[in-house]
Amino acid sequence: MLRLFRPASTRFVLIAVACALAIVAMVTSLLTITKLRSRLVRVQLVNEKRFELENAFSAMRDAETAQRGFLITGDNRYLTPLEVATQEISNIFARLYSFAPDDPTTRDQISELRLLIDRKLAELQSTITVRRREGRDAAQSLVANDEGRKIMEQIRERFQGMLSEAREEVRVLRGGYFNALFYGEVAGLGAGLLALICGLGSLWMYREALVRVEREEKLAQGKLKAEEASREKSAFLATMSHEIRTPMNAILGFGELLHAEVKEERLRGFTDSILSSGRALLQLINDILDLSKVEAGKLDLHIGPTDVRGVALFVERLFAQQAREKQLDWKVEIADGIPSTLLLDELRVRQVLLNLIANAFKFTEAGSVKLSVRPGPGSAENSSRIPLVLEVSDTGMGIPPERVQKIFEPFEQAGADARSQSGGTGLGLAIVKQLVELMGGTIAVRSSLGGGTTIRVVFAEVEVSARLARSVLLDDSDDVIDFNGLRAANVLVVDDNATNRQLVRAMLADSHHTVEEASDGKVALEKIFSLKPDLVLMDIRMPGMNGPEVLDAVRAKAGFELLPVVAVTASSMLAGEGELRRAFSGYLRKPFSRAELFGELAAFLPRLENVPIDPTAPGDTTVKRGPVSIAVGTQLHSLLIRDYPRVRDGLATSDVREFADAISAVAEQAKSRRLREYAQNLRQASESFSVGRLESALEDFPAIVERLAPTLTAPPAV
Repeated sequence: MLRLFRPASTRFVLIAVACALAIVAMVTSLLTITKLRSRLVRVQLVNEKRFELENAFSAMRDAETAQRGFLITGDNRYLTPLEVATQEISNIFARLYSFAPDDPTTRDQISELRLLIDRKLAELQSTITVRRREGRDAAQSLVANDEGRKIMEQIRERFQGMLSEAREEVRVLRGGYFNALFYGEVAGLGAGLLALICGLGSLWMYREALVRVEREEKLAQGKLKAEEASREKSAFLATMSHEIRTPMNAILGFGELLHAEVKEERLRGFTDSILSSGRALLQLINDILDLSKVEAGKLDLHIGPTDVRGVALFVERLFAQQAREKQLDWKVEIADGIPSTLLLDELRVRQVLLNLIANAFKFTEAGSVKLSVRPGPGSAENSSRIPLVLEVSDTGMGIPPERVQKIFEPFEQAGADARSQSGGTGLGLAIVKQLVELMGGTIAVRSSLGGGTTIRVVFAEVEVSARLARSVLLDDSDDVIDFNGLRAANVLVVDDNATNRQLVRAMLADSHHTVEEASDGKVALEKIFSLKPDLVLMDIRMPGMNGPEVLDAVRAKAGFELLPVVAVTASSMLAGEGELRRAFSGYLRKPFSRAELFGELAAFLPRLENVPIDPTAPGDTTVKRGPVSIAVGTQLHSLLIRDYPRVRDGLATSDVREFADAISAVAEQAKSRRLREYAQNLRQASESFSVGRLESALEDFPAIVERLAPTLTAPPAV
């Protein structure tokens, strides 16, 4: 029989019945209490009414006694009780009316009684007046006519009737107490008995569920231990990333410098091996750390204007040599419908493509590898959002059907012997899948054993950006690593690791820049305030004062609020990376290359475009401005101050086109690709009749002028 109570529906019924009975008990109790309270209030009002009626009758008797005493003696002192009684009667009737604001019958009874009392009081006053004017005999004869006695008899009858009604009402109300209490007791007892039955059933079910709860607790404890182990693993990896990347910075940095210095072919082969092995080790470290960050939910996206075409062309150049070495047909196809700029995380998109293409090359020995970039189905021209498809296909060994889905799991590869044949950790595709899903996309695989593999990544809705991507805004000369192309500067390197300080000094050794060093935060503050450097490379983790603490002290000092301070860190799992990027002027992660260092310096030091340094004067870093640079800078500022506000506020198509033409003229005069690309983007925005895109493009103009003007109108630097 007990098995009948096992189904979940039975437990639900018992719980529902128990809840219903509890509600019934509460409602019954509430109704009983409400009725009792109502009856008690009514009894109290009736008793107060009785009390006031008795007081009124007593006051009338006092008034009548006072009148008789005055008639006999003629002494005015006997009239004081009459006056008091008259006033008291008025107050009593005011209270009697308040007891029955909505009861017409009771108010009529009170009004009739008040009328009789007023007649009686008037009769008393008339006899008193006669006594004063005509004497006692005249007053006695007036009393003897018996009219006052008749009125008093009527008053007495009225009082007795109203008091009898009040007593009867109290009796009826008191009888209702017991009825209400009886029904409350019956309802409460019945609900209690049924609740007891449900409680016993619930107790039995609780005992049945106790074993299951204990089992679930054991499973939960096991889960907590696993999560704790995962957190400990993440913390360990965060610490190890800092400890590994710091020496890797020196290995790759000095290896890159050594490679540039070595001329002998045999020794260059050695440096090539050092750099390739170091980069392979760094990639392995990055894969492990990225996977850990994704699993821990600590990987942040940095969405911004991205030139997808540029990313595709970058990977095309990157894998061109590998394709030639393996004699593979390597193609990159970019559809015409791809907008120039999309809002994506450029770094992560590039990472996804690098992993997918590297995997395709790894498992393809003959045939071809192809990257296809195209809009997805349903895309419309001039739409603010498009579906984006990235597809990598190869003619390699393929994947067995039973392992197609497993390739996205960590440390898994296409086949049992894939690792022994091609090497690798099996982390690449696991990272790709999680990165794609983190960016809101999907990934799918189509493969057959021996028939090649196609991996398709689809982002359903990617927003089209009117802002140009950074790669578009860079001139062709940006790819040239020439530190002398930047205005001479005094750079302060703050790092507790002497090797890292030596690396930066070596990278800038042949340039016109000077390098100062500081081994900790305290020394850094002293040198910043005394030397006033043009730029500071600040390590984050240092003994004593760390990087953020030094930055706070610098920003608090008057005159140093705008000093460029670039954060340099070896940690790739830093929880506060976003805060660091917002607080510091720039951000460098170890290990960094000469190109990355050049990129950070170029963001803060004006370029010396078309203004060469005199090579005949060693050590002379004076920059001479030409008239063309001055004219171009003046024209840019004139456009910003005179024309830009009108164009921005009006958004008239003709005005925008004239404004774009004026920018193009300045771009041709300055030979600036940045301005040319911006003017072209502005024209496209006006021709597409997209107000949002046009507004966004116009908002970029002040920033572009601010970035270009110092290189064209800056005063001579020494």
